Amino acid sequence: MLVWCVFLSLLSFSDSGGLYLQGDYIISGWFSLHNSESTIPSTPYLTDCTKGLTNKHGYHLVQAFRYAVDEINNGTQDKQLLPGVTLGYQTYDLCSLPASNLATLDLLTQQLHSSVVNSRSVAIIGPDSSSYSFTPAAALGAFLVPQVQGH
Repeated sequence: MLVWCVFLSLLSFSDSGGLYLQGDYIISGWFSLHNSESTIPSTPYLTDCTKGLTNKHGYHLVQAFRYAVDEINNGTQDKQLLPGVTLGYQTYDLCSLPASNLATLDLLTQQLHSSVVNSRSVAIIGPDSSSYSFTPAAALGAFLVPQVQGH
């Protein structure tokens, strides 16, 4: 039953409306765009991130992430950082600890089911909270997916 619940959650989490840009290589960005309530529930549940308060710091991090990818892809014509290669991105809103765990499962599911190796996420940027990165780091490390955390 628990596996089925996680599976259904993954289906809805994948379509959560994060930003996506197709590229030869995808970098996943995990940012806290919303703050969920800090109460501890008696039963596990997934907080709807869009119902939380907007986190301006997370929004600024997403914009900096998008700008950096755009500069790498479209820098000056004579000084491209990665000539012939396009970076893409996929962002996730990590408003709670369960959301970070589901983002990890979603990313690993994409890794395992991707038929084109280059369309997989090659690295993860974030989250900026160490409490949200402990469990994902262990799972991602097993699949050799690097995670860069911090501001």
